[in-house]
Amino acid sequence: MSTSSKAKRSLKFLLIIAFLFFYNFTQMISEQELFSGINASPVVSHAIYADIQLLVACYPSLRVSNCLFPGMSEKSVIISGPLSIKINGDDSIFPLSIVLSSSFPYTPPFCSISAPNGFKFNQMCALEPNGVINLQCIYRWIPRQSRLVLITYSILNYFSNNPPYSAKRAKTLVNSQD
Repeated sequence: MSTSSKAKRSLKFLLIIAFLFFYNFTQMISEQELFSGINASPVVSHAIYADIQLLVACYPSLRVSNCLFPGMSEKSVIISGPLSIKINGDDSIFPLSIVLSSSFPYTPPFCSISAPNGFKFNQMCALEPNGVINLQCIYRWIPRQSRLVLITYSILNYFSNNPPYSAKRAKTLVNSQD
């Protein structure tokens, strides 16, 4: 491949990433709205927001919101949506949820596979029977340095190589996401 065709491909790739970033930036909840009711310094919340923007630019199907969970005193940031993993060579839905508590980025996010009650997951170290992902089995968390896009990539890569469910069961997840 010639140098000019490599440069054109690289430019095309950068333009696509820039478009996705701009599109998702204009569609995403504002930083002020997202951190309303969350006790975080402006410097930390701004850094987290930039990290979330990069994540959503790379994975446009993810949506961002905040919510007060029962039993908690303050809101958490929630990032969720359908992603894709390979199971036996076929694309399968992977409904990921990431929750950033008020102690993020000092503590890792809470990650899970959103599935209906009673959904049967394959048994493995990295996944609890209720769909909670044991992040320490997949990714080495470094406080204030780990990035959400790398965590998400690591999760998708791990579960593509170690499917959390069969391709047949993945089809039931598609219906439950509608």
